Amino acid sequence: MADQAADAGARIVMGAQKTLVEKGAKPVVRYQTADGEHEIRPRMVIGATGRGCTIGRQIGVSMATSVHHWGGGVRVEGLEDWPMDVQAMGTEAEKMFMVFPQGDGLARLYINFPTANKHRYRGPAAPSGSSPTSSWTACPTTASPSTPRRSRSAR
Repeated sequence: MADQAADAGARIVMGAQKTLVEKGAKPVVRYQTADGEHEIRPRMVIGATGRGCTIGRQIGVSMATSVHHWGGGVRVEGLEDWPMDVQAMGTEAEKMFMVFPQGDGLARLYINFPTANKHRYRGPAAPSGSSPTSSWTACPTTASPSTPRRSRSAR
């Protein structure tokens, strides 16, 4: 994306530190690089460092959000028949899952659910058993949580 922006005439500055932005119709940006201090007056400023972006905070952009889903992941084993080039996403009732094969019959399984129903997944009411997906029809039932082990390359 940076290459496309540069090809279209944008000035890309990587590794800038101590960036200060004065917002307005004609913004001013001051920053430091290994070459020293710089000041530019661009037509547009894009801070692309994520939700808590320093640039956004300086110009008054707030990311008001609420947590509506929780999730967690486990490493599962017993997926020798799962094609290693197939990643999966799906839903089962209110839950969403993602499966990422790791090789050797192992995969990472991530499960997300609405926070409104968190009481179903923690404390005395939490499901128990060998597999978090054992009652699901959309996930393999042969999978079970595994204990961490070294990969073959680390042995």
